[in-house]
Amino acid sequence: MRPHRFGEITVSKVVELEGLSFKPGFLLPDVTSPEVLTPHLHWLEPGYYNRQHDRFIMSMHTYVVRTRHHTILIDSCIGNHKPRPGRPSWNMKTDDSYLRGLASAGFSVVPKRSTATAHASFTRLKRSIGASSGRRRSTRSRSWPS
Repeated sequence: MRPHRFGEITVSKVVELEGLSFKPGFLLPDVTSPEVLTPHLHWLEPGYYNRQHDRFIMSMHTYVVRTRHHTILIDSCIGNHKPRPGRPSWNMKTDDSYLRGLASAGFSVVPKRSTATAHASFTRLKRSIGASSGRRRSTRSRSWPS
């Protein structure tokens, strides 16, 4: 990705994993067949949906935000050495694709001063949206500590 500039701030995208992911009905229960997506294919294809495999295309990546004084990584937190048996391409990863991606974008790995992690799983998102009603409802009290 070519870096985006917002005044003195630069934002770069570093991809860790990208490719075919889940079937549309996994996250969108009203998508009961590929035909339901037909009115949206003009913007979904080719970057977000693969019709041949009936799968969305997903990117797990970091955004690197550079200001005059700080470099901030907004990370998807996939990482290596984590058990994820339901996702073979993520399960117990040991590759260096993330570090190579950072290096190819011109960033070196240095010790960090502080870390903050934001995590939203599909389960939380589905609960938040409301799988049957389609109405958004808060899951904070069940999902995140105060």
